[in-house]
Amino acid sequence: MKFSLNWLNEFVEINCSPEILIEKLILAGFEVEAIEKINEKLKQIIVGKIIKLEKHPNADRLQITTVFDGSCEHQIVTGAANVFEGAVVPVSLIGSVLTNGLEIKQTKLRGVDSFGMLCSEKELGLAEESQGIWLLPENTPLGTDLIDYYQLKDVILEIAILPNRGDCQSIWGLAREISVILNSPLKKPKFELNFIPATVQSEIKVLAKDACPKYTARVIKNVVIKESPFWLKNRLAVSGIRPINNVVDITNYILLAFGQPLHAFDLNRLSEHKVIIRKAVKDEVMQALDGKEHILNEVDLVITDGTKPIALAGIMGGANTEILAETKDVLLEAAFFDPASTRKTAKRLGLRTESSIRFEKGIDFDQVEFASNYASFLLQELAAGQIEETFFSVLNEDYSLVKSKLIDFNAASINELLNSSFEAEEMISTLSKLGFEFNAAKDQILVPSWRKNDVQELPCLSEEIARILGYDRIPTTLPEHSIPVKAENKLAMKSFELKELLINYGFFEVKTFPMISELDQANLQEATDLKIKNPINQNESVMRTNLLPSLLKVLDFNYKRQVEDFRIFEIGKVFTSTNQVPLEFMHLGGLVMGKINPKAYEEKNKSSNEIDFIYLKNVVELILRKLDLDFYFKDDEIASYLHPRKSLRVYRNDVLIGQFGILHPSFAKQYGFDFEIGYFDFDLSLIVDTALKMKRYQPFSKYPKMKRDLALLAPKDLSYKVIETQIVEFKPKMLKEFYLFDHSVSDKLGQDKYSLAFSFVYQNDEGNLTDDALNKLHQKFVEKLKAALPIEVR
Repeated sequence: MKFSLNWLNEFVEINCSPEILIEKLILAGFEVEAIEKINEKLKQIIVGKIIKLEKHPNADRLQITTVFDGSCEHQIVTGAANVFEGAVVPVSLIGSVLTNGLEIKQTKLRGVDSFGMLCSEKELGLAEESQGIWLLPENTPLGTDLIDYYQLKDVILEIAILPNRGDCQSIWGLAREISVILNSPLKKPKFELNFIPATVQSEIKVLAKDACPKYTARVIKNVVIKESPFWLKNRLAVSGIRPINNVVDITNYILLAFGQPLHAFDLNRLSEHKVIIRKAVKDEVMQALDGKEHILNEVDLVITDGTKPIALAGIMGGANTEILAETKDVLLEAAFFDPASTRKTAKRLGLRTESSIRFEKGIDFDQVEFASNYASFLLQELAAGQIEETFFSVLNEDYSLVKSKLIDFNAASINELLNSSFEAEEMISTLSKLGFEFNAAKDQILVPSWRKNDVQELPCLSEEIARILGYDRIPTTLPEHSIPVKAENKLAMKSFELKELLINYGFFEVKTFPMISELDQANLQEATDLKIKNPINQNESVMRTNLLPSLLKVLDFNYKRQVEDFRIFEIGKVFTSTNQVPLEFMHLGGLVMGKINPKAYEEKNKSSNEIDFIYLKNVVELILRKLDLDFYFKDDEIASYLHPRKSLRVYRNDVLIGQFGILHPSFAKQYGFDFEIGYFDFDLSLIVDTALKMKRYQPFSKYPKMKRDLALLAPKDLSYKVIETQIVEFKPKMLKEFYLFDHSVSDKLGQDKYSLAFSFVYQNDEGNLTDDALNKLHQKFVEKLKAALPIEVR
């Protein structure tokens, strides 16, 4: 929000430079994002009156004016067409400086001396463009320093207001904080209302009291719709709001000044002068002030006149009751709308207004009446409005903010929490300056109305004390107690190891959003009911059940930018549900395509350099070895998006833990790809606990290894996996490793048999292994295999 220092000064005296104020605000917890100095160069602009106007003798478009500043007359030549005798105008005499830094000097225009310049709003930094000289009100004092009179110089602070500090989303709210920070008293505006007897019979009903716990209204008669005075327009303009007319400008002024959104209805356009606050009917339509028709539903709160909606509560008024030039009577609304209710409607309809922003963060429940009264006073003064004495008010006594909020006060607990040594009296004094009240009899703190939204418990009071008294007063000390050791996060540990492994293997890590489109989810042919009620857009409307669509978006983005060799992975969440209860799981997924080594290319080796199923299988086995798992592959129930003959599923102890393969060509084509893309996916949530076996150091053997080869003849219906399992089961302790080095099929072997050749590597950790001893050990091992398997030794 933008805060004008001139405006803040009306409520609290700022007795320091803007730079010092910014420093103090930051230390008190306010993030000052930017500072803008308006008309910093402007100097010596006074008010003058044109007492004589003559045509220039040598130029048709120039005029010679005699300007009186209250004490002296000045001859000034101007080319403006809108000046006339009697006009009160801004005058820059010799030595004055305009907003662009131009210094005014005596000059001669077509043979006539000019001793100054008449100024437009553009030249004074008040408008981007202007049609002529700025014509001031006739009662503006002559000779007055216009810069001071209209506060043309200003400093604007742009401050990011935190979600819990809705009380500071107003000039008054920040002034209240500054008064404490600078120890400067607040100056609340004083005013007096003049009432007339009520002539309008109105009816106010609130049918949705939880969404609208407080609603007030007042009738203002015989208003005169016109342009607002300069001071009011300028206040709005420097805050980023466009002036419209005096009635609307007053409601916006109160919103900025006190954080209380108001709305003015044209009373005579309300049916029977009724106001009924209710939830909308499904598919009810309302045309708002933005010129659009909004389709409502049962969660939206609307203001109606008994027959039609006339406003979206807390968000925007309706076009059917807006203030027009012919408006005579006004119904002024001031209310408190529930933050959650306002936020849901504003977000669903995409209507984030100055009003909804404040209601979402929470306004001061007890300031509604004051804001209404002060707005009525301004309507009385600036629009000639007559205030009817009847004040309509509806209150939900059961709403949480109606009741007082008390917090037990304990100075020792606060000091223990902050590691400080503040005196109890100093704490109470600080809280009192912030509006909190101390009940000494009960040792309780009464929370002020404007802080009920966010101050809940003793730690909240501690934060208030620390930020005002200064964090620099809290000493830096080592903790007295030992720092607790964080419990081992096995998933995080293994995820880090896998990231390191894949990055070293040439992969890039990506991070994607867990929301995908319904079309992407449908392409996977995996059912889900985890749809987002209020999606940001339709491409992010479903919680993903698989990492694949998210990774394909990354691939598509890069491929369109000539990245043709691609290896990415992500460790991210996927979602499913059981009995409509959402569940989330951590998965590892990756995509590969292109060349294994883009820089290594020969025509004869072209095929061997392409990423294919064999390469993908090597990556998967690399991952599984890193996880230190016993696993096996099966080609059952392959997912529809994977190639049926180039895909496998991964099992551990008969539990499916992952899958990998080449994407099905028809599936890849849906995303615009006509080449092979490899994909792997593992459920880390299932496997990580058993993948963290304790590893112990084993010294290297200083004795040599010895190798024995073995060729087996096996029936074709005997799988390699069965043979491998038996080797692992019967292998001697000295057998350190084994591997398959040959596989052959021929007519000599028989049509129903195939040959496998293994190498077995033996090593004794305690001494040299002799040939005789090794031969006996190896032969005994082979006999066990022959007894367990239908094989022959060749």
